[in-house]
Parts: sequence; structure tokens; C-alpha cells
Amino acid sequence: MTFYGTLYPYQTADVELMQSAMRVLLCYEMGLGKTVMSIACIEQLHDDGQVDAGLVIAQSDLKYQWAEKIEEFTKGSAASIVIDGTPAQRAGQYDLAKTGEYRYVIVNYEQVVNDWDRVRRLPRDFLIGDEITAIKGFRAKRSKRVKRLTAPYVYGLTGDPMENGKLEELYSIMQWIDDRVLGRYDLFDKTFIVRNPFGGVSRYRNVEAFRRQMEGHWSRRTQDEPDVAPYLPKVMPPKNHYATLDFPAKQLYKRVAKELLADLTEAAGKMGGSFDVFSHYGGGQLTPEQNRLRGQIMSKTQALQMLCDHPELLRHSARLYRQTEASGGSGGSAYAAELDGQGLLEPLRRTPKQDVVMRLTEEILDDSHSKVVLFSHDVPTLDYLESALQGRGFQASQYHGGMNAKKKEASKKRFQNEADVRVLLSSDAGGYGVDLPQGNHIINYDLPWSSGALKQRNSRIIRASSEFKRVYLHNVLVKDSVDEWQHDKVAGKLAVGNAFLDGRGLDEKGGLRLDLESLTKFLRTRSP
Repeated sequence: MTFYGTLYPYQTADVELMQSAMRVLLCYEMGLGKTVMSIACIEQLHDDGQVDAGLVIAQSDLKYQWAEKIEEFTKGSAASIVIDGTPAQRAGQYDLAKTGEYRYVIVNYEQVVNDWDRVRRLPRDFLIGDEITAIKGFRAKRSKRVKRLTAPYVYGLTGDPMENGKLEELYSIMQWIDDRVLGRYDLFDKTFIVRNPFGGVSRYRNVEAFRRQMEGHWSRRTQDEPDVAPYLPKVMPPKNHYATLDFPAKQLYKRVAKELLADLTEAAGKMGGSFDVFSHYGGGQLTPEQNRLRGQIMSKTQALQMLCDHPELLRHSARLYRQTEASGGSGGSAYAAELDGQGLLEPLRRTPKQDVVMRLTEEILDDSHSKVVLFSHDVPTLDYLESALQGRGFQASQYHGGMNAKKKEASKKRFQNEADVRVLLSSDAGGYGVDLPQGNHIINYDLPWSSGALKQRNSRIIRASSEFKRVYLHNVLVKDSVDEWQHDKVAGKLAVGNAFLDGRGLDEKGGLRLDLESLTKFLRTRSP
């Protein structure tokens, strides 16, 4: 046996399923051991003479982590090679990989597209797609290329195959794993999705029939199952903390909201109910008129979010726009620059949300054993927060996409190993594949649009290797603002996943009705 790790009892039966079914979606929630299960599966198949060499497709930042885990769990008996570096370096690595001497050839999704002629020639007794939601979109070139890769054994790994709350995303993933399971898309759509006259989703139906159809082709385990929970820290219910805007910020919020309402009304009049301005998070083809309206709406929505998060974000975006416009580039927000040009940003001085976060962090860190992982999707916010923390005597480390892999790793190690570094400030770059069992509190300074991204964030400290018996999750929201509307949108996406993946939240007909408050209705009835 070439696998030297130890599986938890709840993992063993599903490793056997992976071997026997050959093509499986492994959608264990984050922190439950998908990587080690995949390695155990491949090593058993190798010992049985079923596979010699195959391909692991992962996010760029996680390729070396895969190599480390393969080394750890096979004690070096299974060779792996990471494809990385310059085009010339990669060319040499691909030549080595083609020899079949490496059991695991590890590439990232972008390389499947950019190095297609070399990738398609690699040995493929098996395929592992880590964070397989990378191919959730039908139209993406990345999805189309990955779906052209075939093998006898195919495994897709994800904690949430519907991270945007869309059943179509799971269908796209299953097209690659085994396109026979869910069949033709038109029949699938009619069976499980009820659409309104404009083509939007009004409800889902036949959820239990869907789950039966997927039996034997997926494996789903959650953190709260009785045979799983004992191996994890207890997760306390998420707690919302509220900030209140001061008078100047409220006045600007109302002005921007009024202009946003006018744009939303125009969009509804021209495009009807089928127009979803936020569909760009999942791709989609739009007309020039739709693009114009979406740009206007998104710029104002983002302005409201920046105003809630930190007024300096608006000023930063305005400066960036003017700088890049002068040089012929693009960056920042023209709308923020317009507000700044009218002198509307000058009165903004207070930082209500940051103040709430500082008080919360001080309270948490009053316990000398606690550490905090604090997420924000805006990288400049991390700088503002670090400065505020330093002013209160706390050391912090940053982790974001603007850092190279070495700097990210060094920052993570500081948080993990240095007692004085009590806070890790991270963008969503730290939400995937980064184990942080040294932390016991997550603070979401703002929320991602994707329910899957939120689950990924929160799961960084929900690990079997946690140093704590309990871990805590916090969301910070500006009361009655777009923060709360976004919170409800993400909750709705989570409900879709709960229904189809776990059979929770179904109505008396075995379906799920979507009752999300529209942005237009929210802005008309709520104001901070």
C-alpha cells in the first residue's frame, strides 16, 4: 500500500465509492478532507494496477500544496511534478511529464487554456479537478477546454458546487464528470426549474428526484453530521454586528440611492424582469443597451458599498480613475470621480464600520489565546484596517492577490507561528485552500457575492486540526443599507444549496420558492 495517511471513519466508504463509480463529484464541505481522500483513492487504484499517471487541475496558489500533500501521504513513493514558471520552463516540465514517470502532474486551470496543445498530450489515467466550480460557467473558455479532457477516472472536488445559488452551475460541472447523469439540458431545465415569463428563475422543484438522480455519482458530507462533527470544533451561530452611518454619509447615501433607483426603473422598463444586473458574476451575453445600464447600476451600487465600508475607498477610487484616465488606461470609478468633483466626498470623515470592527477585535483579543482572521474583498481596506490595528497596539499580517506566492506563504506562517501576530487581514485570495486552525474568530468586514465564497472564508478556521473547541463567525453590516440586502441575497443562494445538496428547507411540494427582495424594493423601503 502506497498511501500512508489515516482516513477518518466517515471518509472510508466514500473513497471506496470513488474507486468503484470511477466518475464522482466529491462535494464534502470545506475542511473535511477532500484532498487526502483523493490521494488515498488514486494510490489504491495504482496498487490495484488501474492507473499509472494522471492530471490534477488546481488553482494556481494551491498547486504546491497539492505536491506537499502527495509527498506527505505517500512518503515520497508517488512522484509528482508541478507545472510552473516561464513558457520555456513549462515546456521542459511538460516533456518530463509526458514520460509517465510522475504519477501526479499538477497544473492550474489557466494552463489548460494557455498550454492546451501540451496539456492534452499528458498521461490521463485519471483526472482530479480541485475547486471544480472553476468550470461552473457554460460559456467560459476555461470550462470548454477542461471539458475536452477525458479519462477513465474523473473526480471533481468542491465544498459547494452551486456557489452562486444556481442549479445550472452543478449541471455544468457534471457535464465534465459524467454527462450521462443529468442528461440533456433542455429536459433538465424543464424538470427542475420553474421560470417566469421573462426567463428568470421563480422556483425550483422536484428536489428529491434530483438528489435520487445524483445517487452513486456524488458524495456529500456536511460539518454538522453526527459522525463528522466530533472531529471538528463546534461552530457557533454566525452573529451580525451593526454600524450606523453619520449624518454626512447618510445624506450622500440617499442621493446615490435616488440616482440608482432611477437607473433601476429605466432598466426594468426597457428589459423587463429578465434583466439581472448582477448576472455578470456568472457571465452572460448582453446587448450594448443592457451593458450601459448595468454599468450605471453597478457603479452606483458599488459606490454605496464603498461608502458603507470606508469613505476613503471612494476617494481612492476617484483618484485612481483620474490617474488612469490621464494616462489612457482604465481603473477606479468614473462615478466616484464625479462625486468627488462635486465636493460630495469632502465631508466624509467618520468610519462607522471600521469603528465597530475595532471594538469587536479588541474584545476578542482581550482573550490572550484568541486570533482573528478578518476578510474584506477590497485590498485597500486591508491597509486601513492594519493601520487602525497598529494604532491600538495589535500586530497584523496581510494576505491578498497582489502578493506573490512566497509573500503569501510568509504572511500565513507569521499568523500561524508568531504569538504577537494576532490578526490575519485577507482578501478572498485567502478564502481557498488556506488552513488557519490557529484562528478561532472570522470577521467578515464585507460579504462576497457568492455563497460559496462565504462558505470558503468561514471554513478557514473550521478544521479538524483546530486548536480550539469552539470557533466564531461574525458579519459586520451597516444597518438598513445595501449591506443588509446583499446579506439576504447570499442567504438566498445558500438556501438553494441547502435544498439540492442536503435536502433542507423544502416546501410541502418538495421544491424551493425564491423570495428574495429586489434591490428596487429594498431601496424604496429601507434607508440607513
